Amino acid sequence: MKLYDEDKLNRVFEFITRYQADQGKSPTYRQIMHHCKFSNIGTVYRYIKVLKDRGMIKKDERGSVAIDENLLKGETVTIPLVGSVACGAPITAIENIEGNFPLPVDFFGKGERFMLRAKGSSMIEKGIVDGDVLFVRKQETAEAGQIVIALIDEDATAKIFLPRKDKVILRAANSSTDKNGNRLYPDIVVKECRILGVVDNVLHRL
Repeated sequence: MKLYDEDKLNRVFEFITRYQADQGKSPTYRQIMHHCKFSNIGTVYRYIKVLKDRGMIKKDERGSVAIDENLLKGETVTIPLVGSVACGAPITAIENIEGNFPLPVDFFGKGERFMLRAKGSSMIEKGIVDGDVLFVRKQETAEAGQIVIALIDEDATAKIFLPRKDKVILRAANSSTDKNGNRLYPDIVVKECRILGVVDNVLHRL
């Protein structure tokens, strides 16, 4: 019988990663229990064991509920959080770095990446909601159907990339319509656009 839930497991790992980046140390079991809404410490132990068995973390107990400050195992890569991107109508790209986060290479890979906060609801059918953090692999090309960060003039947006012979379609992943049957998020059709990168991971807001 499976004693853990994959979504909750991801929440534990995401909380630990964020806490380490913000605080410079690891959270206690009790902090994990309260943040992830577990009913008891024993459940936290089970989830930490699964992460440890998968090689995602290493545990070094110092007291009853302490976790080693070097929780992330192996090589890390620093990924900057550089602002917000629209999931709806394009908005002006924000280039100010809000923070730098050391994350495991085994999980994210070695390629150059950056993070953006998603705004809006146009990508909800791809599992991206307002407030999520998008992990973007920096590159200037993309394949049809990939979610890209596209720059149109001075505005950046997250959309599905659909190149055509003489144009580029940037499509939302939200089929909602108004009372007249018109799409709330119509295609953005441009002659060309600059691709900043491809979204390959999403950190959901807890």
